[in-house]
Amino acid sequence: MKSLRLTSLFGLALLAGLLSSCDDEVLQPVSDEVETLDLSRYIASEGGKTGKAPGILGFASWNGHLFAPLQRLGSDWKPLDTSLVVEIDPASRKVVRSIALPLKNPYSMKRAGSKLYLACVGAWTDASYQNVLDGGVVEVDLSTGATKVLARESELGGNVSDMQMVGEKLYVVVSTSWPNSHVAVVKSGAVVDTLPGIDLAGGMQANGKNLFVAVRADKPFVAVVDPASDSIVGKMSTAIEPTEMDFLSSGKFAILATNYTVQLGALLVSDSAAKGAKPATQAGWSTSNLGMSVQGDVVYVLDRGRGTVTGFRGGDKDQVVFDWNAGSPANPYDVAVLGGEIWVACYDLSVVKIRKL
Repeated sequence: MKSLRLTSLFGLALLAGLLSSCDDEVLQPVSDEVETLDLSRYIASEGGKTGKAPGILGFASWNGHLFAPLQRLGSDWKPLDTSLVVEIDPASRKVVRSIALPLKNPYSMKRAGSKLYLACVGAWTDASYQNVLDGGVVEVDLSTGATKVLARESELGGNVSDMQMVGEKLYVVVSTSWPNSHVAVVKSGAVVDTLPGIDLAGGMQANGKNLFVAVRADKPFVAVVDPASDSIVGKMSTAIEPTEMDFLSSGKFAILATNYTVQLGALLVSDSAAKGAKPATQAGWSTSNLGMSVQGDVVYVLDRGRGTVTGFRGGDKDQVVFDWNAGSPANPYDVAVLGGEIWVACYDLSVVKIRKL
């Protein structure tokens, strides 16, 4: 991340004062109604070494089941054991299948129909802090369990951190040297282009018409890209760096923005993702250790340090429909909503916590 100018720091401090803070909410305590699904048997174990937790990345919901990628890192947070995708039957509360991945350390995921796409970064760097190009993008067929490597880091020229399929094109965020990262365009397994005008790429999202790329510049924005021409056709300005984006069932566009330097986080929502749309700040946090999960028309923001999960209907700060503390150090990484229940992936506890909404 580039160093912020003093004027930008002042603006962020002002923003922090204006944000409706979620830090002081009165939260529901963990109660007897909470169930847990223990995944500790998947903690990495290889060559006499063990990990601390299986590293639950999150959930993909398909065909009534949940699919959870497990990183399975060592206690030094480096890849150790074979990474997996475990299939969970919510009715029986059991893992019914595990799928071994051909590459290690899934870092982000997207689902399209019965296909799950994973950006597997492997090891980030070696002892001299040089990129280790042992990862890539993996496609998992959730119906058959078959896996396929769509692109390798050795071909992309850097570490992968996110990806997005749009038609026959695979867009991949590739980090070459911190903080530089670009978006590679892959077609039929070959890198065919790089998106112009983006050298500090973050997360990505798509809506069938456009590709949206978070750009962590001095003046951060979300780039609206036309996949037909692979050119930027619009920009959505954000006060701090956009990190995650997703669409609500209503068509609204939610953006989670964070800044590590000044420890701020914000939820921004736009009525649409049309070019020229202006997202409005809905809520703020005095931390950057946040995650976001959109379930239908509710945006859930996860404060990973405090262990809290807060749901905003329509992304509206005045419509808090869920507010719960999963416990520290739960490190909630993602949520899924099924059958009137919320499932919370607790990264540091080796468990999934389940409770009624």
